[in-house]
Amino acid sequence: MKRTADAGYERAVYTHAITQAIFLCDAQYFHVIPREWVQRIGKLVRSVKWG
Repeated sequence: MKRTADAGYERAVYTHAITQAIFLCDAQYFHVIPREWVQRIGKLVRSVKWG
């Protein structure tokens, strides 16, 4: 249960940072995301069967 909650939190933080960077054209928000999270999120995205 905790792992699921952590994964949801990571996605929310990542999505928020990406959205802020896109709409504000400012990369300062990317520094709040630990590199390990980016790697884990990348693995999750690549592992999903998109269609």
